[in-house]
Amino acid sequence: MKSSMQDVLVIGSGPVGSYTAKQLAKKGLKVTVLEKRPQLGGPVCCAGIISLNCARLLNVESLPVMNWYKNASLFSPSGYKLDMSRNETQAVTVNRGLLDKLMAEEAAQHGVDYKYNCKVNEVNIDNEGVKVRLQNSANSLKGKMAIVAAGCNPTLSQNLALGRVSDFAVGVQAVVETSNHENLEVYFGNKIAPGFFAWYQPLDANTSLAGLLTRKRTLHYFKEFLKILSKRNTLRLASKPLFRCVSLNVLPRSYDERLLILGDSAGQVKPLTGGGLYYGLRAARIAVDTTSKAVNNNDFSAASLADYQNRWHKEMLGSIRLSRFARSLFERYNDTKIDRAFLSIERAGLVNTLSDDPGLGFDDHGKVVSKVLKMPSFYRVLLQLLVP
Repeated sequence: MKSSMQDVLVIGSGPVGSYTAKQLAKKGLKVTVLEKRPQLGGPVCCAGIISLNCARLLNVESLPVMNWYKNASLFSPSGYKLDMSRNETQAVTVNRGLLDKLMAEEAAQHGVDYKYNCKVNEVNIDNEGVKVRLQNSANSLKGKMAIVAAGCNPTLSQNLALGRVSDFAVGVQAVVETSNHENLEVYFGNKIAPGFFAWYQPLDANTSLAGLLTRKRTLHYFKEFLKILSKRNTLRLASKPLFRCVSLNVLPRSYDERLLILGDSAGQVKPLTGGGLYYGLRAARIAVDTTSKAVNNNDFSAASLADYQNRWHKEMLGSIRLSRFARSLFERYNDTKIDRAFLSIERAGLVNTLSDDPGLGFDDHGKVVSKVLKMPSFYRVLLQLLVP
């Protein structure tokens, strides 16, 4: 592998990395993407549920949609159910593995160079540029600057002297063969996914995705969740469980000299659900603008690139912090309180109120939390939870 100077080296070829690379190439920059996987298109541990707004941000010619959702059912530990419904489609499930492949192909059509089997071992930055060394290889690549979009990767960010995301969970997911399953279902309870939730989403008439998030003993809880699902429907595991680290807090610093970090790597994730695509794409647009200015002005100083963090903090940090506050409250609930919360929410009509509000979307959880905190019915629910 020859070492030649690129304008930008992008580490990671997920949707956020490929989107960033494509937009930079469209501005005339020379971009190389480094991906540790041998190829794209295979299974990815991701529920793949995105809003229509997020789908538009992806800007993909042919989005690999597997299902559309207007309704969702939420289940408490004891089986109490809350049904959420809207008249129009609110979210879709995309094939994440295929989405990675399609976005890389589109970026390549605009001149982006993709290199696979390239696990980054070391990133060296000096006045001359960025040199990326690859694991098990004497070769290296050079660029004027680097963008890290490699998913939840605390070790890499720490090696870059930018600290590490201080809070994370582990997700697990597998394809199951089943039948008679139509709606997206979300399950809560400390015997299923302590502090988080599990999901059961239909892909087609015969297959569904089953998965969950939790901080520890992830495989144990996943097996227990499958047992619960088996009591309701006959199902068979159709793929090996896949695991993924999920950031739940922002990186202390997402920029340095000749360097930007975005997406899950920077903690640009919804703390309530672990979804990172929407925030990652919004941050990517800012990163593209900051990077193109840096290249055009030949100014790769930390002071110049700080504008990236200032802008994405202004756009998203408030919402992320509100969502983290809501998460901290939820993680204190035992199963009895979760059951009581379901009953109280139903009595107060909170679900219908939120479902009927056209101003509340699938993506901005901070806005939802802010709205709930202003509702008198929320405090009636809270009072019922506090009083024995």
